[in-house]
Parts: sequence; C-alpha cells; structure tokens
Amino acid sequence: MLDMSMEVTGRDPIVRTLTAGARVAAMELKPGDRVSLVAFSGNAKTILPMTGDVRRFESALRKIGNWIVQRNQRHLYDSLLTALSIFPEATQSDRRRCIVVLTTASDAGSRHTAGEVALAARSKSTAIFVALISPQPSPPHLMPGGRVYPNGPNANENEEKKMLEPLARETGGDVRVYEANQYVIARAISDMVNK
Repeated sequence: MLDMSMEVTGRDPIVRTLTAGARVAAMELKPGDRVSLVAFSGNAKTILPMTGDVRRFESALRKIGNWIVQRNQRHLYDSLLTALSIFPEATQSDRRRCIVVLTTASDAGSRHTAGEVALAARSKSTAIFVALISPQPSPPHLMPGGRVYPNGPNANENEEKKMLEPLARETGGDVRVYEANQYVIARAISDMVNK
C-alpha cells in the first residue's frame, strides 16, 4: 500500500522518490510470491490486483510515481480494510500474508478504527508491516523564542511510530522507520520477509 498524500521533499514528491526503485523492489520478490499494489489517500484504489507477474508489479509501481495527490487525507484504517478484502478467508497454508504500508504518518480521518483493522487482519492471518518514511532532513528551522528544530518543526516520527505500533504488533507485523530514497520499498519487503 502506497500513501499518495505524502508530502514533497526537496523538489520531488516522496512517492516519486520511492517508486524510482521499482526494479529493485521487484527483485525482492521470489518465485511463487504474489503481490498487489494499492494506492490510498482519502480512498484506497487497487492499482494492480494480486499477481505473480513481477514485471507487471514493477511497471505499475513505476507508473504510480507520476501520480500526485495534493489532498492531505490519510484514511489509513479504511484503506487497510479495502486491501484486506483482496485476501480470501484464512486457510491452512504455508504461505505468509502481509500488507506493507508505505506512509509518512498515522491515520487521519478514517471511519474505522485500528481495532477493527486488527480484527480483520487476524481473521485473514495477515500481518501489517508499516514502513514509516522519514523525509530527507531539512535545514534547521528557527522558531520564535530562539528554539532551533534540527529537522524542521514537524519532524516527529517517534510519535507517528507510537501511534502505528499497536496495530502492527497486534497483527504480528512491525513498524520501521526508513529515510526517503529509492531503495525503501525493496528494504521494507526484505525486512518484512526476514521478520
């Protein structure tokens, strides 16, 4: 799942930076793996239905980097429920199910709760792994009163991580922080597989 409402760092939207590594991300998938691509902000949209075709995944991921969403909506919980609907009911299988969410922040405005998402994920034996993207460090920012924020006043990934951790842990997943670059998606897939 790719959060399309992630802000711009430097000159490029974070989404464009992440999707520049589409080929490297596709190389993390092993034979027999199946993957889907879901974009979200206010609503979730399935860009690529579940497939074992790595080339289709790479192509869809590369193309989505050209989309820009200016709305500052992040209905993460609602979108996770949409993504979970892709999975059939849990069955006895040696296959591991996981949703990897790439975002810069926790939910903002969903109708559903983290508890509802955790319940749905557990019923489908699906772990939620969150790749919390930390924007590239910005120049120091001076606030009134002389206080200096080394990465700007809104760099608060620890709070965001605390908000996301209960949901991820309840599903057997995790939250990890990554610096925004073209290797993040590949690293997140690798970290999820090796968890």
